[in-house]
Amino acid sequence: MNTPEIMLVDEPTASLDSERGFQVVEMLKSQVHERGMTCVMVTHDPRMAAHADERITLVDGRVVEG
Repeated sequence: MNTPEIMLVDEPTASLDSERGFQVVEMLKSQVHERGMTCVMVTHDPRMAAHADERITLVDGRVVEG
């Protein structure tokens, strides 16, 4: 349970200011790379999504980019 292969995070920065949000995203990214795991993050914030290795963009429930 402590070493999952996949981590799912839904809006992990939604209630945070930009600086704290970037810190959370960097921490997630660091842990993912160190542990060799996958993280699926859902966000409405394009600034946070820009830190992802890969992105899938949905508009009205349809994939428009990715």
